[in-house]
Amino acid sequence: MSPYRDGTGAIIAATALTALAVYLFQVIVGRSLGVEGFAPLGVLWTISFMVFTVLYLPVEQYVTRRLILGGGRWSSDQRASLTVAVPLMAGVVIGGVFVLATLDRFFEGNPVFVLVIIALLATRSGSVLGRGFLGGRRRFHAYGAAIALEAIVMVSLITLVALIQPTTVAFAVVMPIAPLAVFVTRPFSTTVELPVLSDSIPAGSAGLGALVIATAASQMILASGPVVVGFIGGTAAAISVIFVTFTLFRGPVTSSYNLVARVLPDFTALAAVDDERQLDRWAVGIGMAGVAMAALFGVLGWLLGPRVIEVLYGGEFVPSQLVAGLAGAAVGLALASLFLNQIYVARGDTPRLAVIWITALLVSVLTLVLVSEEPVVRVAVAFVVGEAAAMVLLVAGSTLPRRRRISAGRRSPMTISAHLRYPAIKRALASMPDAASITEIGPGRGAMASRLVAAGYDYVGFEPDIESFHATEAALLSYGGVKLHNTLIPDDPDQRSDVVVAFEVLEHIEDDAQAVAGWFRWVRPGGLLVISVPAHQRRFGEWDVLAGHYRRYEREQLIAMFENAGFVAAEIRSVGFPAGLLLEMIRNRIADPAGSTIEERTAASGGQLQPTTRSAWLTASVAFPFYPVQRAFERTDLGTGYVAWARRPGEG
Repeated sequence: MSPYRDGTGAIIAATALTALAVYLFQVIVGRSLGVEGFAPLGVLWTISFMVFTVLYLPVEQYVTRRLILGGGRWSSDQRASLTVAVPLMAGVVIGGVFVLATLDRFFEGNPVFVLVIIALLATRSGSVLGRGFLGGRRRFHAYGAAIALEAIVMVSLITLVALIQPTTVAFAVVMPIAPLAVFVTRPFSTTVELPVLSDSIPAGSAGLGALVIATAASQMILASGPVVVGFIGGTAAAISVIFVTFTLFRGPVTSSYNLVARVLPDFTALAAVDDERQLDRWAVGIGMAGVAMAALFGVLGWLLGPRVIEVLYGGEFVPSQLVAGLAGAAVGLALASLFLNQIYVARGDTPRLAVIWITALLVSVLTLVLVSEEPVVRVAVAFVVGEAAAMVLLVAGSTLPRRRRISAGRRSPMTISAHLRYPAIKRALASMPDAASITEIGPGRGAMASRLVAAGYDYVGFEPDIESFHATEAALLSYGGVKLHNTLIPDDPDQRSDVVVAFEVLEHIEDDAQAVAGWFRWVRPGGLLVISVPAHQRRFGEWDVLAGHYRRYEREQLIAMFENAGFVAAEIRSVGFPAGLLLEMIRNRIADPAGSTIEERTAASGGQLQPTTRSAWLTASVAFPFYPVQRAFERTDLGTGYVAWARRPGEG
C-alpha cells in the first residue's frame, strides 16, 4: 500500500506543519516581547515539553502498543487504566508545583502562570490519550489531521494575541487551547478490526515506569537547557538565547514525536513475531543516519545558525557559532535516538532503555561539571556529549552478538560476573562454528545451560549437587532432547562431544590437573574445551573461601595445564576489568565463610547472590556497558577472571 494511502503521508505533512508552527510561535512571540519578556514563556514551554515527553509520550506509546497487540481493542482492565491515569495526573501536579516553587525566579511572582501550566498539562493529557488511540487503531489519517489542526489553532491564537494585546500573560493564557483539537477526530468513539498479535498483553505499570525513567533521563539532556542555564548562573537573556537556539534545532526532534505513532506499530508487529534480525537492521541503519545527521546539522549550525536566529528573532537572541554548531550536532543524534527508543519499546525492553539513558545522563552531567566555560557553552557541550553516549549505547544494546530475545522463563538469569564472562565465552564457542554437541560440567543453576540449549546444541550436563541439579532441570524444562545427570562426570565417556565446557568449576576441584586430563577424554578429536576460572592467586579473598575455591589461576598455569592434558592451541582472555574489581571488593566485604566445610561451601556456591527472574534485566543492563571496555583489555592480565579454551588434536 502506498504510504500516502495508509496515512503516513498525512502524518509527515502534519509534522512539517507542526515544525513550522513551533518556529512561528517563537518568531511571533519573541518579536513581540523581546528577550526579557520571552523568558517566562521559554521556561513555561520547557516545563510543558518535559512533562509531555517524560510522562505523557510514554503513555501514548503504552496505549498504542497495547492496542496494536490487542487488535485495536482496549480491554476494561482496571490496572491498565490506572497505569495510564496516574502519570497523566502526576504531570499536572508536578508542573503546577514546579511553577509555584519557581514563581519568583522565572515568572515575576505572577500566580496566573500556575493556572496556565495546570490547564496546559490537563489539555495535553487528553491530547496524548486521544493520539494513542488513533495510532493504536492505525487511524493515521486522523492522527495527522489532529496534529495539523493543533498547529493551526496555536498559530492562529498567538497571531491574534500579537495583534490585540501582545503581553507575556496573554500569550500564556491561550497556550492550553490548541491541544483540544484532537477531539475533533473523535479518537475514542471509532473501532476498527485489526489482527490480534498477542494473547498476553501487559497491563501493569512496570514497563511504563521504566519507559518514564528512560524518557525523563533523555529529556533532561534534550530539553532542560534553559532551566539548567538559569540554575548555574545564567541571566534571563542567556536563558532566552539557549531556549531559542536549542528549540530552533530541536524542531525536527519535537516534530518527529508525531512520527512515533507511525513507526511504533510496525516495530511492535516485528517484535511480536520475533523478527529480531529486521529490528537489528533498523537499529544499525538508524545509528548510521544519526552520525550523518549530526555531521550535517553541526556544520549547518556553525555556518548558518547565528544568522538565521538573528533574522528570525533579532540580534538579542544570537548565540556563538560554537553553541549553534554543538546544538545542531546534538539534535542530529537525538533524532536518531528517538527512533532507536521505539525498537526497545516495541520489544518491551524498557528496563534496558532506562539504564542506557541514565548512563547517558550521568555522562552529560559529568561533562557539565568538568567544562569550565560560560553557562551557555557548558550546557551545549553537555548536550552533544550526552546525546552521543546515548546513541552509541542504544545501537550497541540492540545489536550485540547473540542478542536474540527468548521468551521469559526460558533462560535463567545470570549474575553480573557471568554476564562479564559471557562475551568471551561466545567468542570461544564461535571458533568452532560447526559444533553440534556440547557437554557441560557443573551447570549450577542452569544459566549457561539454558543459553547453550537455546543456541541449538545437543546438550548433556553433569551436576552432582541435588539443589543445583533441580534448578538446572527447571531451567531446561521447556526443551526436549536434553540429558541432565545428577552425578559427577564419569572418567570414561560413553560418547564424546564436539565441545566440553566448565564455567567456574575447576577452582572447586582439589586435583585440577587430573580433572582437565579427564575432560580431555570427553572431547572428540578436533573438538574444544572451554572453561572459565577466577584469576590471580594474590586476589584470593573471603569470597573465594565462602565459594569453596581451592585456588585462583594465572595465565601461564592454565596454558601448562592444557598442554599437559594433551590440548593444543590454547587461547586465554582476561575478563572483568574494570567492573569485576569493584564486584570482588564488595563480595569480599560481605562474605562470611565461617562454620562450614569446603565441600558444603562448594555445594552452596551456585546459589550465592543469584538474581531473580524479575531482576535479571538489571544485572544484564549493568554489565553490558562494560563489554567494549573489557574487550580492550582482554589480552592483558588486569581482569578478575579468565576464559580459556583449547583444542584436542586430530580430526573428528
